[in-house]
Amino acid sequence: MQPVINIATPGSPDPADSFGLIAIELSRHLARLGCGVNLYSMGPREVPFQDEEIAAIIRRPIVASTGMIALGYPTVFNRYPGIMQLGKRIGICMFESTRIPEAFVPAMQQCSAIITPCQFCKDIFEEAGVKVPIHVLPLGINPIYVPAERAEGRPFTFLAFIDRGMRKGGVQALGAFQAAFGDDMDYKLILKG
Repeated sequence: MQPVINIATPGSPDPADSFGLIAIELSRHLARLGCGVNLYSMGPREVPFQDEEIAAIIRRPIVASTGMIALGYPTVFNRYPGIMQLGKRIGICMFESTRIPEAFVPAMQQCSAIITPCQFCKDIFEEAGVKVPIHVLPLGINPIYVPAERAEGRPFTFLAFIDRGMRKGGVQALGAFQAAFGDDMDYKLILKG
């Protein structure tokens, strides 16, 4: 009997969502290796831009299995279905700040291990008191993303994230851009949020 792995994402298995894309790629590659995959999401399971391989994984009947690979903020891990709370829990999380919320530490301690994409996150997790094993696994680059050819010249364009509060610095980026370039049409700022 093939192993069945629960993968849980806080949003949807959507290639436009960071944890959604990780859930998609994990599910795809584990299924190709012969594992059964239960892809659980707190958001809609079927969304636009899902390829047929992922849609087929999502449509398969759920097979009872304990444990999970849990994605997202650690404070949401306990919201995934009960059977997934039994067995090993591998957390995949990140937090791009010099300190993590206090509630993250006890939630991370409930995991068998944590996977994070960079040494910076590992260091801040350890500094906060997380004692479970923490592994750095860079996310890599999906081959569906290719550099866009851009025309030479103006406007010179910047991209910043303005998302869920102050953590990603979008408000600061907007202020810095305005201070540096004002109404100069040779420069443009795109905010993704």
